Amino acid sequence: MNELEARLGVKLLERNQKGAVLTGAGTMLVEKARSLLNEVQSLSDLVRTAGTEPTGEVRVAMPPGLPAGLVAICLELLMRLYPKVSWKVVSVDDPSSALSGDAHVALCMAPRPPDGPWIAKKVLSLEERLLATADYLKEHGTPKTVDDLRSHRLLVWQSAGRQTNELTLKDGSKIAISPAVAMNDIFLLRRAALRGLGIVYAPDGPLPLELLIGEEGLVRVLEGEVEVKTALWVLTHPATYQLPYGGALIEQLTRLLSALR
Repeated sequence: MNELEARLGVKLLERNQKGAVLTGAGTMLVEKARSLLNEVQSLSDLVRTAGTEPTGEVRVAMPPGLPAGLVAICLELLMRLYPKVSWKVVSVDDPSSALSGDAHVALCMAPRPPDGPWIAKKVLSLEERLLATADYLKEHGTPKTVDDLRSHRLLVWQSAGRQTNELTLKDGSKIAISPAVAMNDIFLLRRAALRGLGIVYAPDGPLPLELLIGEEGLVRVLEGEVEVKTALWVLTHPATYQLPYGGALIEQLTRLLSALR
């Protein structure tokens, strides 16, 4: 480590009696080195699989709460297209961060693609909306203004790096809230709303209702006032995209999800 610091001309570790911690330069080096290692691995895969039928393992990170039917359809298509490829799929709070680890592909929900050295493909336009069952609104009253939300139980989607104690209005302003439930799993949160537990604030999109298993029972609340545009993105490293199956895999995912609008 001393030799590396001398070669770079910067201090990478702050040392004390309890041990050592990374400096700002050290943190930057770790992040960049991890990215470079991923690129090297992807390039190695590119050379190894050139001119052959795609094989090996593809690692995919996705946010919690995607409809099970949607995930199953995607896997069915991909397994038919690439029968010799195995798939490792994990749900994580921040899928984009998994690209700094061993993931080849990440699905994430955000208004804009997260910053990073990757290729981003927008596959679905979504909106974050307030939704509830007709029975819940009949029993507790339908909010007419955003101030009326304070008298209702709110079930709020908790995504990576965002606050759950506020709602963003369509005009960009924010209001403070006190959610009864905050959850990172969109599907379970919406199922809780279907049970009449409150008004849910979560992404809502143009997917067939049968994929969401009965969610036709949810109706929009304060439509046009609390409505923020977001999207589902597919992220991958450039080197992964250049793999014989990498670019085709991303394009197949994009076409499949787009066709479900």
